[in-house]
Parts: sequence; C-alpha cells; structure tokens
Amino acid sequence: LLGPFVDQDHPSIGDGLLDATFEDVFVLKVVDEIEKLQDKIPIKVAMMPSIRDVHHDVAFPQKAFEMDDGCKTESLPNPATMKYRGTCIACSSVDWLMSCTKEEISKTTGKNVDRLSALASHIVQQQSYYPMFPTSANVCLDVTHPESFDMVGLPEIVLTPSDLAPFAKQATVNDLRVNLDDEVSPVQTTASHNIVCVNPGRATKGATAGTFAHVYVNAASGSIAQGIEGRCKVEIKKI
Repeated sequence: LLGPFVDQDHPSIGDGLLDATFEDVFVLKVVDEIEKLQDKIPIKVAMMPSIRDVHHDVAFPQKAFEMDDGCKTESLPNPATMKYRGTCIACSSVDWLMSCTKEEISKTTGKNVDRLSALASHIVQQQSYYPMFPTSANVCLDVTHPESFDMVGLPEIVLTPSDLAPFAKQATVNDLRVNLDDEVSPVQTTASHNIVCVNPGRATKGATAGTFAHVYVNAASGSIAQGIEGRCKVEIKKI
C-alpha cells in the first residue's frame, strides 16, 4: 500500500473538521482496520508513506512509518526496491509522472512511442527515483542524502502512483555505453530489458473513490528465464 493515508488534500483535513489528531486518524482508520483484516485473512501487508501524509515527514526521501511492537504490517521507506519471490519491484509514492510530464521535451524519430511508459522508464534508465532537478514545486527534495533515492539494480516492475490516468504498460530500457572515440555514434546500446510500469491511480480522490491495481506475477521457470512481460498480469480496478 502506497500513501498518502492521511492525505493533506482531503476536504476534512483542509477544512479542519477532524476531531482527532492526524496520528490517531492514521492508527484508528488505517492501521487498526488493516490488522482486523489480517486477523481474518492470512495476508502480508507493506505500507509506504507519501510526502502528502500530514502525520509524517514531508521531505523526499522518507523514512518508514514507526509502527508499534507486534504490528503485523511491514513498514517501508519511500522509495524502496524490494524482491518478492524472485521478482524485483521498484516503488515510490512520489508523483514523478506528473512532475516529468510538465517539464519533459522529447523528439521522436517517427516511431510510435508511448509517452506514459517512456516517462515511467526514466527512473529506471537514470537509476534514480527522482531524476529531475530542480524539482517540482510540490516536491520537497532532501538533496543531502542522494543515495537514498538511488535505484540499485534493474527492477522488473515499477509501481509509480500518480494523479495522471491509471495505466499498466510495458517499456523497454536500454543499457547505454559512451565511446568518445567514436565520433559518429558515441552512445551505443549494449542490451535491452523489458519492464512493466504500473500507475494504479489513487484509491481516493478527495472524498470520492478512485482506482487500485491487482498485479499477478508467476515465478520464472525453465532453463531460460521468461521476461516479466510474459509472466505478469495487471488489472486496474475501480473502487
């Protein structure tokens, strides 16, 4: 689950109508409800904060939520790269897509290029969860710890929730090498990898229901590992 959980843009928060602290709302309305579900269904839950969470640090990157001892829910920092059953997944709740779509200028070569998947692949191509400076006015970037938003390794699935239209797309990431001795083509592609980029949208939009994503992944089998695009299925669902 990627935040925000106590969203600064929610009408009740903006109007000052809450009768409890932000921390109490998070515990009572989010954590406790998840634990009630876990008592009924044996599921693992991981939570990642957002810079829009009013009860947490607002600077990106963010540390994980401090959970009570004995809490069944795992808390992740923002951003995070994790591996689950052999599949590498990159996650960040910062709306990188919205920031990039306002600033990017690109030139196509006549090929049919999907813009949203190209935007999402930037963070993998540049090995950074926020490869843009200066940042968007809505993002408070802590540049004193740049290693905290570096992307280590090559993820197969990228989860990047955004206020843009939800999508699940395949993108190709190229490994590029620079040879300054080659005056004609100094930048050369040495290898290509397919990734799956998912924008599940927002579970809530203000006080209304939104969308979420079901991501199904089969383990790689056989002597030749199958690409993620052949063993992954994503469904974007409305609430």
